Amino acid sequence: MHYESDPTKELHVSVSFDPAIDRAAMGRDFAAHFGTVGERQDDIRYGNRDRKLLRFVEGARASVFVLRPLRVYERAQCDSLPTAESRWLRALSYALVRAEVCPPLSWKSEVVFPRESSDGRPILDSDGLDYLGELISYEALLEIGAVAYARSKLGPFGGGFAPLPATSAFVLARQLLSHADTPTATASDTSTIAAG
Repeated sequence: MHYESDPTKELHVSVSFDPAIDRAAMGRDFAAHFGTVGERQDDIRYGNRDRKLLRFVEGARASVFVLRPLRVYERAQCDSLPTAESRWLRALSYALVRAEVCPPLSWKSEVVFPRESSDGRPILDSDGLDYLGELISYEALLEIGAVAYARSKLGPFGGGFAPLPATSAFVLARQLLSHADTPTATASDTSTIAAG
């Protein structure tokens, strides 16, 4: 089992659309690492988040998000929320140990830590989420939160996990390109069909 797939350990995660990641150099390892989401539920392929598969653009450094496993009550809190996005953001607020953000994903280099909550446990509160979102984008928050949430479903012997969420900027761009490649009927095509 990869260390990254062990739900009892901290996990170091990068965002799929971080410009520091050399997608071309990764080839098929890109989908093996990040997973994929298609238009149907059957198209989901889980990624293993194995950091050894990552390749980077020369001279660039990827932002890294360190996540701890969710506790049972934290998972229950996430599960009680009505939308996937709200569950992912709540999971991120609980799971984030630190975010080491840097250009090109972020507009500046900074390490962001969660604050201590009223019960003494660290949590990335709404102000912290807003600030981190300003540094790296809302889409990046959702992708990292989806990893934190999906990972909490694993047992100690779980396999791969955490596909890219359907709202991932990478997935949306790929879907737009696939729709652009789909031929559409033109007026001449439809008149030929009607005549035939």
